[in-house]
Amino acid sequence: MLRPELAALAAAPLLGRPERTLPPAKTDIARSYGGCRVLVTGAAGFLGGLVTRAFLDAGVEEARALDRHEAGLERLERNLRDAGRHEALRVLLEDAGDEAAVRRAVDGCDLVVNAAACKQVPFAERFPRRVA
Repeated sequence: MLRPELAALAAAPLLGRPERTLPPAKTDIARSYGGCRVLVTGAAGFLGGLVTRAFLDAGVEEARALDRHEAGLERLERNLRDAGRHEALRVLLEDAGDEAAVRRAVDGCDLVVNAAACKQVPFAERFPRRVA
C-alpha cells in the first residue's frame, strides 16, 4: 500500500516542468530521440541500464550514463563495448544527489531520465524526498 505522503507527490512540481512519458516501443524511441543527447541517472542499475541500452540502440548522439556505483558503471561500459554499442556512451561516475555534478552532466542534454533510486522500499518510504 502506498503511503499517503508518497501518493501526494506530483512529478511536475518536483521537476519544475510538466511530466513527460517515454514512447512505449523502441521504434518510437528511435523516431523521437535518435540524434539527441540524453542523460540517464542510475545507469548502473537494472532499469537505468536498460534505458541506456535502449537509447544507444535508438541511435542517440550521446548517452550519458551517470551513477555512483563504480563497479556497475564499469560493467555497463564493458558489456556495451563487447557488444559494439559503446561509441555514443559517456560514463559519469557521480552521485545523482550532488546538484553541481548533475548540473554539469545535464548541460547540453535534450532529455534526462532519472532512474537513480534507493533500493530499499521501507527507506524510500521514510525519506521520499531523498529518493527522487
